[in-house]
Amino acid sequence: MNIVSIPFKGAYYMCIEGSPRAYTLKAANFAFSRGRPEVAEDLRLEALRMPGCAFEARENASQTDTIVERL
Repeated sequence: MNIVSIPFKGAYYMCIEGSPRAYTLKAANFAFSRGRPEVAEDLRLEALRMPGCAFEARENASQTDTIVERL
C-alpha cells in the first residue's frame, strides 16, 4: 500500500496511490488551479465519499493485525 499526498487549496489529503479518491482529488486540484472553484469543490466532496483514505486503510490494517494476533 503506497500512500500519496494530494494537494488541494493549500491542504494535503493522504490517499492510497491509484485509488478513486486520489484520482478525484487530483482532478479537483486541477479544476481549482484552472479557476473553476465550484467544480473543484464538487469534486472534492465527491472524493471524500470514495474509497482510498490512507488513514482509514491504516486503521483497518491495524484492526486486522490485532485480530490475527489474538488467534
